[in-house]
Amino acid sequence: MDTALITTLGQNILAEVCIMSLSVADGRGPWCAQVGFVHDESLNLYWVSKPDTRHSLAIGNGPTSVAAAILAEWAPDRERALQLEGVAMALEGDQVALEKGLREKLGKDASQGLGYVERGYKWYRLEPTTIYLLHHDFDYDRQRIR
Repeated sequence: MDTALITTLGQNILAEVCIMSLSVADGRGPWCAQVGFVHDESLNLYWVSKPDTRHSLAIGNGPTSVAAAILAEWAPDRERALQLEGVAMALEGDQVALEKGLREKLGKDASQGLGYVERGYKWYRLEPTTIYLLHHDFDYDRQRIR
């Protein structure tokens, strides 16, 4: 398989999709939450959430094993998605660049509404250990990116 093509297709999904399903486990069992995210060149994913939500409590300050799914398109002969597993952790301090990137990705004015940390939110990072691409070009046969 062409690993450069597979990686590029995965990066395209990360660039165009703004919501992922984040899965964690705590003392009550598994839990899944939808969160808005941005990513960096190393394919790390970042999201902001209140620290008292169930998924944030399960992660704590980390590192904590998590899984995520990102669906770009689900239609006959056009599926494009990512499945990830990795380690999540809380980030300390204000993350202005991440805030601007998330607002832009969500189609909002990046110059307004900054200050998630001041409003009680916390930033988190998912460092993927495994990333799979599901893509119609590969007849739905999962391709490993990492």
